[in-house]
Amino acid sequence: MNLKKEKEALTYFKGAFDSLTIGMAIVSLEEKLLQVNKSLVDLLGYKEEKLLLLKLSSIIHPNDSEYNSDLLIQMTQGKIPHYQIENRCLHKNGSVIWVILSVSLVRDDDKLPLYFVFQIQNMTKRKQTEVALENSEKRFELAMSVANDGIWDWNLETDTIAFDARYYTITGYDPNEFIQKRNEWKQRVHPDDLFQMESSMNDYITGTSDHYDVELRFLHKNGQYIWVRSRGKIVKVTKNGEPLRIVGTHADITDRREATEKLYQSEMLNKNILQNIPDLMWLKDVNGIYLACNPMMERFLGVSSTEIIGKSDFDFFKPEIAELFLKQDQATIKADKPSTREVWLSYKNDNQKILYEMTNTSVKTDNGTLIGVLGTTHDITKRKENEEQLINAQLRAETANRAKSEFLANMSHEIRTPMNAILGFTDILMRLETDSKKSHYLDTIHTSGQALLHLINDILDLSRIESGKMELQAHSISISALCIELNSLFSQKVSDKGLSFKCIVDDNVPNIIILDESRLRQVLINLIGNAVKFTHEGFIKLIINCQYLPEISDRVNLIMTVADSGIGIPKEQQETIFSSFAQVKGQKETLYGGTGLGLTITLQIINLMKGKVSVESEVDVGTTFSLFIPNIKIGSELTNSSLENHIDTETITFAPASILIVDDVDYNREILATYLSDWDFKLYFAENGEQALEKALDIKPNIIFLDMKMPIMDGYEAAIKLKELEETETIPIIAVTAFALNQDEKVINKICDGYLRKPVNRNELIKELITFLENNATEKDNEIGLNTFTEKTSVIVDLKLAISSLPDELQDQLKQAIEHIDIEKIELLQQQVQQKNSQLAETIKQHIDDFEYENLLKLFG
Repeated sequence: MNLKKEKEALTYFKGAFDSLTIGMAIVSLEEKLLQVNKSLVDLLGYKEEKLLLLKLSSIIHPNDSEYNSDLLIQMTQGKIPHYQIENRCLHKNGSVIWVILSVSLVRDDDKLPLYFVFQIQNMTKRKQTEVALENSEKRFELAMSVANDGIWDWNLETDTIAFDARYYTITGYDPNEFIQKRNEWKQRVHPDDLFQMESSMNDYITGTSDHYDVELRFLHKNGQYIWVRSRGKIVKVTKNGEPLRIVGTHADITDRREATEKLYQSEMLNKNILQNIPDLMWLKDVNGIYLACNPMMERFLGVSSTEIIGKSDFDFFKPEIAELFLKQDQATIKADKPSTREVWLSYKNDNQKILYEMTNTSVKTDNGTLIGVLGTTHDITKRKENEEQLINAQLRAETANRAKSEFLANMSHEIRTPMNAILGFTDILMRLETDSKKSHYLDTIHTSGQALLHLINDILDLSRIESGKMELQAHSISISALCIELNSLFSQKVSDKGLSFKCIVDDNVPNIIILDESRLRQVLINLIGNAVKFTHEGFIKLIINCQYLPEISDRVNLIMTVADSGIGIPKEQQETIFSSFAQVKGQKETLYGGTGLGLTITLQIINLMKGKVSVESEVDVGTTFSLFIPNIKIGSELTNSSLENHIDTETITFAPASILIVDDVDYNREILATYLSDWDFKLYFAENGEQALEKALDIKPNIIFLDMKMPIMDGYEAAIKLKELEETETIPIIAVTAFALNQDEKVINKICDGYLRKPVNRNELIKELITFLENNATEKDNEIGLNTFTEKTSVIVDLKLAISSLPDELQDQLKQAIEHIDIEKIELLQQQVQQKNSQLAETIKQHIDDFEYENLLKLFG
């Protein structure tokens, strides 16, 4: 191969460095990045100039950096020739990228270490991008003209030198700063160049050489050396031919010399890179004939480059493999873009198969003439093994997750079934028992049972969230009704601890919003419950504000804050409290209890709502949790489901009806029967699905309560059969089950008309009855809390008249304060009402004490 061909091949290989689809870096012995390719820049997210300012430790994960450094030292000491490991790199944004790291060491002719060659391949997601071949660096060419050179005139008789103005411009000196003596000038020549300059001048003067032309470094006035080209011509001689005067030029060639040096270093660098890349690399012409290859290719084929160049794949591989390579080369040329395939190969005289990823790229000259195909292969055997292991691990994880879900379902059923009896009969006894001591015992049992149930629900909710199966259901929510409910729920607890609890709603907050009411309630109960638990004196506040979205009149950002004056959370622990099962360190579990799941679930629910949760706290001062929920739709009226949450279940009456209760556990049937005994219902019982079908066909009940897990025939099969029969298809079926996972609920919702989860709550049971049986609630006003029983009507009318007699301004202020549950303002206005009508003031106070804000609002018309 002639010199021209070799130089062309080297140029093409240089371009290959930047066109490689894997990350490449040249790293100094001090672990500083010296050169990187585009793939590495793209992989790590830095700009190239920023990346070149970094050391290796800045892009290698801290946990892997020390191990890499140890390997580099071993390579430098000659203990290992190179290494390839799996590693973690850091993206500019801080994210972790898994890579295969292949490293080689480049040494000089004396075997001394020069620098490391790093090959970094993304294991997370391989890039398949076309990287256009860049033109080789343009060689720096300067055409120095006399017009731009500084001129010097040396008189050999006087040994003085005269300079023109351009000369002083080049060197930075003023004429009066430069003594025009040759020795003075020589002192500014770099010591390393002085001998060459003197020798060249002497050869010219003595006639040994026919010209004087040298390149040397000259001290600029700024203290830096500049490169100059010094040329001279003898213009005057003695009669004997001895020179008397020499005129010459000095041209500033600093840029050219630096460019030349840079080009030389770059070429040497690229040559060394290609010689040390651990991948196989080659260049073939359009006919598949090898033009060049790297040492790894020589090692793979077991022959030298001189035996490879000029031959084709058919000389080294089996015909079917060679044919495959030829087709890939032709496809790459035709498509004019990189192509990649995986192929199993082995080194010559080695039966071990290696899986390679082979990438081909078409190569062209600067004017677009096709040269051939540049090929690279990378060993991906280990990566493939890891991918298979990852897939197997994922399958095992999915299997484990399914097993966990099944376990949770079974655990829920097994615990909820006895809890149904514990809480059910406790609730019944609490209604019957009048002895205070026994009532206290029953209340303790009921509270403990509810705590256990809360724990089960938290674990199930966490499982739903982790598996991505929790779904939000948007309904109309009354903000004022929600505040009333929270007041009612926590009033006894805060009263027992002597705390102040206030719900403060800003004037601009719409009363009706569209959101998942049960999940929002769950979040607020978690936060307020924590505040009550960890506050021993002072206050707890729920503050609700909103931001109206620009140009969207029916949307707001909801801002809810729960603040307390409790024990607080240390600053260093404020980020960890949202982790599962996490509790504040040093906190006495026997005093505060809890599972540490409440805040985790709160955070996940708010995340599902596309919102954010933040906390501010100071030890012994208090804690503030803030919720930001964006883009909430404003509602106009409450849905039926919201209305049912406020029905007075103690005063509800039902028309006579027949009810079939189906459950294989006798005490479960007994609990439902006891709850239903308050009304004129005729009750029938069945112990399994088969009995339920027989009795349903016989008695045609008005409603069926159906357990879903029973022997002989379970509730799922029974429900389907009941809906298929013409005689029973219209009978409402209410599923009663201890299972509580999403997949169970979805099936139940398809085959049943309602759903009750064990342990069955009396109020939830009544709400299901209201939906399907005739009752007096249908005659009520549709607005929340308005009591329309006839014996109360006259009282409401009298109160309306009393309020209408108040001054208009006082009426407006009072109504607004009640709407926003502003207790402090209501108390101030009550004093004004007291002066007008003491009985009315006392009635308002009674309503406020009973949290009957909605009833009060109805009095204003």
